[in-house]
Amino acid sequence: MISKIPPAKIIHLLIFAAISGNLMKFNPKLRKYAPITKYNTKKNNPPLAIFNIKKVYLNILLIIKKH
Repeated sequence: MISKIPPAKIIHLLIFAAISGNLMKFNPKLRKYAPITKYNTKKNNPPLAIFNIKKVYLNILLIIKKH
């Protein structure tokens, strides 16, 4: 057994990652806290949070291993 964390907790972490990524669009000060996101720098648009699902998944695995 890899972890004792229930699947609901993992889903919660995924949802939290998605919400925090969406907050990046509105609060650029939070950028330094979001290594998961990439920013669209080609145009003068506000930064768009594009999720790298693999990184999110690996970060969650790290969180699970720590517990």
